[in-house]
Amino acid sequence: RKRTLGVAAAIVLVVVVTVLLVSLPTIARRTAVTQIAKLTGRAVSLDRVEVNVFTGRVGLTRFRLAQRGSNDPALELDGLEVRVSILSLLTKHIRVPSITLTAPRLYVARLTPTEFDFSDLLALIPPADPNAKPSGRTVSIARVAIVRGALVARDAVTSTLWKLEDLNVDGADLSTFGGPPGRLAGSARLNGAPLGIEVGSIDLAKGVIAARAKVDNFDLAQVRPFVPASFGVMPAAGRVSVALDIKAEKTEASPRVAIAGEVRVEGLAIHKVAAKGDGDAIANVGRVVVSIKEAQPLARVIALDSVTVDGLDLRVVRDKQGVIDLLALAAPPPPGVGSPGSRKLPEPSPVAAPAGFTVALRELALRGGRVTLRDETVGATLALSDLNATVRDVAWPAKTPLTFDVATGLPGAGRLQVKGSATLAPVATEFTMSMRDAPIAPYQPYLPIPGRIVGKFNGESVTRVSMADGKLTVGMSRGRSWIDGLELRAPGAPSTAPGGSETVPVKIARVAIDGVDFTYPGHAAAKTITISKPEIRIERAANGDINIRSLFAAETAEIRTTHAKPPVATAVVKPSSTAAQAEPLVLSVPMPLEIGSVVIEDGFARFLDRSTTPAFSEDVSKLSVRLDGLSSAPGHRAKLAIQAIVGGDSALDLKGEVAPFGDLYADVEGELRNFVLPSVNPYAESTIAWIIEKGTLAVKLHYTIEKNQITAKNEIIVENLHVARSSAEDQVQKRIGLPLGLIVALITDADNGIRVNLPISGSLQTWGADFSDAIWSVVKNVAVNILAAPFRAIGRLFTGSGDKIESLAIDPAKFAAGAASLTGDVEAHLTKVADFLRRSPAIKLTLAPLTTPADADSLRGQELAARLQRVQREAKLPDPAAAIAAEFARVFPGEAPPKTTEERLARLREREPVPTVAVSELATRRLETVRQALTGKEGIPASRLVTGDTGNAATGDGRVEFRIGQ
Repeated sequence: RKRTLGVAAAIVLVVVVTVLLVSLPTIARRTAVTQIAKLTGRAVSLDRVEVNVFTGRVGLTRFRLAQRGSNDPALELDGLEVRVSILSLLTKHIRVPSITLTAPRLYVARLTPTEFDFSDLLALIPPADPNAKPSGRTVSIARVAIVRGALVARDAVTSTLWKLEDLNVDGADLSTFGGPPGRLAGSARLNGAPLGIEVGSIDLAKGVIAARAKVDNFDLAQVRPFVPASFGVMPAAGRVSVALDIKAEKTEASPRVAIAGEVRVEGLAIHKVAAKGDGDAIANVGRVVVSIKEAQPLARVIALDSVTVDGLDLRVVRDKQGVIDLLALAAPPPPGVGSPGSRKLPEPSPVAAPAGFTVALRELALRGGRVTLRDETVGATLALSDLNATVRDVAWPAKTPLTFDVATGLPGAGRLQVKGSATLAPVATEFTMSMRDAPIAPYQPYLPIPGRIVGKFNGESVTRVSMADGKLTVGMSRGRSWIDGLELRAPGAPSTAPGGSETVPVKIARVAIDGVDFTYPGHAAAKTITISKPEIRIERAANGDINIRSLFAAETAEIRTTHAKPPVATAVVKPSSTAAQAEPLVLSVPMPLEIGSVVIEDGFARFLDRSTTPAFSEDVSKLSVRLDGLSSAPGHRAKLAIQAIVGGDSALDLKGEVAPFGDLYADVEGELRNFVLPSVNPYAESTIAWIIEKGTLAVKLHYTIEKNQITAKNEIIVENLHVARSSAEDQVQKRIGLPLGLIVALITDADNGIRVNLPISGSLQTWGADFSDAIWSVVKNVAVNILAAPFRAIGRLFTGSGDKIESLAIDPAKFAAGAASLTGDVEAHLTKVADFLRRSPAIKLTLAPLTTPADADSLRGQELAARLQRVQREAKLPDPAAAIAAEFARVFPGEAPPKTTEERLARLREREPVPTVAVSELATRRLETVRQALTGKEGIPASRLVTGDTGNAATGDGRVEFRIGQ
């Protein structure tokens, strides 16, 4: 019986165990479905559970977890198989031969910026117990595999969908117990981009992992919806490839993670953020390669081997308000602007950059770049082409200086190269710069003049710059610069086509500045400024327009004339009762300026005036200017020397001292020699109505300008001057009172020359305001002074309103009544007249004899006396009284004679007729007497004495008058 009971019990036990083993999968499936659904609140389905306690195999088939409140799947898998060593469960080391997950598919979604559809599941995970003791068990997995896995992530915030497909993972020898390192390899496709990871060594016991991760051709445009509007830019295109070697290990101090490898971006396009669609392009980059030497993010150490940027095409825009788009990217976007294709993202909170990071970069290289600036404020587009830059040894915090080398093509043409070194803390740099053949024309829109500037700029410099406490300091900048082929062309003229000499107003072969020495704040200095072969062609059109004036944007401001005193040394202008001293002209510069020499070599200028008939032209050639010791120090005087050829062979020489800065000062003297005067006939005829037939001019001048006052001495020498009257109104006679021809004749000396001192003085404002009137006043005053001196001795000069000369008069040669002989006083007067004629060889005198009633009366008395003497002789009368009595009886027959002889004689004189012939002969004798005195005694050529008409005067003495002629 005991045996039977034992067998029965064994059979029952076997049956029970068998039943349990057979029903365990079903029980496990039902329990799992029920408990998971209860725990998650989600629908759960599981087709089959397989459990083999003898082999330690557990398998699940077609598991599905639904979304919360929906029948859509959250997790699906076709199968899960876990094999465990049963006996190892009884030890502290659990061995798992294999884990295989077949076709797992996970579906997740972000519902709001902070809420996910699996947030409720995360809440089920209990927090870690900080007091819990570490588990003493270890686990080793011989093989783990995920086959055909997938992850589908939907982002409701950005309306994007992300798919991780074809996920396959194969791992082996993963253990927390120790032993040989394990391995793990995985691959997948993220939105079509291949991903891969290969962990060649995994030691879970020591916490050591060595892996290699790869991403190929990930489309950057997919991250556009996640770019906040505050960034201002977004990637419009580009593909990223990543190959990284990752090492992680657990040390006693702290975990260590080291990353090395390469990040490559191909075909990168960056656009502005716009309300709808893509905004304007900011940059295109052919390729960016970042080579990571070693990055330790936990230790805050980043060491990069190189960053290479190929084919950068950067576009910068300055709008009409002057805002540069790149600088404005950090500003908040306008209201309503968000990520394209979605509702506006919330602005992220500013996060401070991690402190204490150490960054090192061996080389940053930019190759084949291009930068284009479109400036809408002036309508200009400037482009830097073939931009290549290399920066080496960049580190933060900086321990050693970095070096840089930048070379680029400039707008239009030319090349710029900059080499140097710099430190980042404090900011300081020292570099050399070289520029060659850089055209000026592309920068024309920035120049404040409409004239077109053409030329090529070149320069070399060594500069040291630093910044501390926000203060910029240029410690040194030394070098030289020059411009070749500088031209200033007419507005609208092309800047690229070559201009001929006859069409370009200003041409300079070269402008060179040598020995530049600049510090800021400090001073600016140059050893020499040389202007080689300048050519200036000034043309005045028939309507008065001057070509040079049209080259500049604004006319030169008129010099103020209010409060200005007129020239006073020659009393040219009547000073106003309200006139006051004008303010001195002062020129200043923002920092001390020192220039050793300013030199103009072989200059040329031509002036052509088409407003005159015929047109006037004049050349200034071989112009040489030298200014030594120019300084902005107040009162410092520079030495000036100027030489030039005016016209064909007239020489100009000037020298002196100038102080252009501070209170204006100049002391310049020189001379102009052998200037041919007929060349100015187009102006002479139109302005003074006289033509210069021949003559040369020489001028010795001395000008002094101090503060606001000008004082000048002009010694003018004119030789062989001959002028002729034109048909227009005589402006000289209108302004001075005498015709130019007469003035020339009066002041021409015996050597056929004219020597005049023309002083000028007054304020610069007065002379600048009305130069023409002031000069006329000076000339008139000088003419009066020159002519008045000789006439004080021989005659009189009469002036009228405006101090104009109304007439000139030479005192006549006076004679006694009825006489033709010279007295001593008249002879002395004729000597003075002769002296005047000798001093003025171009003057002729007209001799006009005048008789008076006194002459006629004297001649009648002479005729009566002669007749009485004849009567006495013929009648043999005893005395003159008897002759008078006899003649009275004859003339007055039958009339009782007066009682006295005197009364009888008076009656006879009254009856005596005027001897007309005798009067005429008297005038002739007097004329010849004067002529003989001037020609015979004084040696005046007879050709200079012209006989005038004989005349009668009602009063005064008989005389010979002198009338001035040419």
